[in-house]
Amino acid sequence: MQAQKIAPPDLNCKDKFLIQCTIVPFGATEDDITSDMFAKDSGKYIEEKKLRVVLIAPPSSPVLLPVNGDTNQDSSNEIHVQKDWVPTGVENIPLPLRVSEEVKAFETARDMEEDRTDEDIVDRHVENVSDMEPSKDVVQLNLAKDFEELKSRLGIMDSKLSEAKANIMKLTEERRTNTEEKDLLKKEMEVLKRKMDAKRVENGFPLLFVCMVALVSVVVGYYIHP
Repeated sequence: MQAQKIAPPDLNCKDKFLIQCTIVPFGATEDDITSDMFAKDSGKYIEEKKLRVVLIAPPSSPVLLPVNGDTNQDSSNEIHVQKDWVPTGVENIPLPLRVSEEVKAFETARDMEEDRTDEDIVDRHVENVSDMEPSKDVVQLNLAKDFEELKSRLGIMDSKLSEAKANIMKLTEERRTNTEEKDLLKKEMEVLKRKMDAKRVENGFPLLFVCMVALVSVVVGYYIHP
């Protein structure tokens, strides 16, 4: 901020000081502090405080006129003031001393405000740390619960997998047994079929069939023979 050459009429200055505070790592030096540390998009906690500039002038102070960039007192106004008022114990204080005292009072008030701001930042940091400790415990508890739940689910899946393997082995054994029984039945049927065929060959033609053939042969021969 540059110093104003002409004081505003209402003594209200629009300039403000922007003070930013943030938490830096332990052991950081002034060289380590850069403008990137105060970037809001970095996700850090940044506290801002704006200090308004106040112009203070004694009510009976002489008018300051800028001459070539320097301020000089108006001698006519100074002579007029000296003629009109009688100095008292309070007003008899020299102007530079009064201005320095007012500046010291302003600096003291500003330092007290900065100290309160620093204390508020420290208190908030302590509160944030104290709030983070229970949240860490809650996160660890939730992680432990999730781990136990996943462990129980894995146990259930392992038991189901073992049961499925046992069922598959049982079905495979039953299928093999059924196949063996089927092959055995086929062999038995083939043996029975062979036995039935051999029995038919051993028995020959029936007697009634032989008689009928003989009778038909006699009749045919009788008619054929003259």
